Parts: sequence; structure tokens; C-alpha cells
Amino acid sequence: MIDSLLFAVKEVILASNFGWDSRTMDVMPDGHPRPITANWFLAIHQEQERGDMMNALDEYYAFTLTMTRMLAQVPVDKAGTAILANLDVRTLAKETGFNARAQQLKTFLHMNWAVIGRANELLLEMYAAEYVVNGFCEPAHWENTTVPKLVGGEWFSAEAAQANAGITAEIRFADARRLQPITTFS
Repeated sequence: MIDSLLFAVKEVILASNFGWDSRTMDVMPDGHPRPITANWFLAIHQEQERGDMMNALDEYYAFTLTMTRMLAQVPVDKAGTAILANLDVRTLAKETGFNARAQQLKTFLHMNWAVIGRANELLLEMYAAEYVVNGFCEPAHWENTTVPKLVGGEWFSAEAAQANAGITAEIRFADARRLQPITTFS
């Protein structure tokens, strides 16, 4: 079930014209970017699932967007040599547009019914032979965004000695709800 949600998030973001494409975004096992050549990467990955009913499946799914920006690609006139020298990560996040992009994704995906609709379409495709497919009934809501932090080369599958190679933050969403009555268990 989580796979349909994660791929729906990817497809809806791709259709949004926010500047993400198949090179700069993908469903990943964790928040690390794949080896990239672009300045930005958005990893979409699953988080813990939970339920709260005994006589049915009342499932709540969570996912995280881990946004990464390579600092080697930040133009000095945009970030400023003083910011890079002092490594003021919060100022750097603001000056490079990192915070603005995080805000855009947070606002767009919070309670986004298009994501749930697409996730349900993907479920129908995945389980086409099933008599009943119980889809999602409530979209995920924004839960929190971590403070941007500096990461070294190891974050990019590069040499660990390369300090402060990028900036990253997580945008977390929770409680995409799916109900399945006990009568449909097989």
C-alpha cells in the first residue's frame, strides 16, 4: 500500500511544474540522494505505519521528503563568501532558495487530495485481479520540517573528507489513512 502512496507523491510533484524532474527526484529507500549531477535532489521515502483498530485495518501511513542541495553548485554571488566561510546554515538555506522550496512542497502536499486519488488509481492497477481494493480515504498532513543541516561528501556517496558538501532537511507528512473492513481480509 505504501508504494502506491510514494509513487503518487512523485507523480503529483512531477506534474506540479515546481522544477523537479526524474533526474532530481525519486522514491528512495532512505533520504540519501542517488549519485547526482544536478544541484538538487528530492528523496521520497516511507516512514512508520501504524493502526488503531482491532476488528479492521485502520492504517495510517507516513512519508518523508528529504531535500538536498549541493553547495559546490551554489554561486558565490548568491550565497556570499561570508556565509560560506561562517557556515551559517540557516542563512545559507534562505539565500539559496532552500527554505522557499521546502515551504512550497509543504504547502502543496499538505492534505493533497490529488495524491490520494492517484494512490488509489495505482492500487487498482497493482491489484487488478482482486475483487475489492480498499484505497486511501484521507490525505497525509504536514507534520514537521527539520532545521536544515550541513552534510559532508558521504551524504552524496563521495569522499567523506569533503566537509560541508551540501545542505539537507526533511519534510515529514503523516496519517494518510486507509480503511479495510474485516470482511475483506483474505
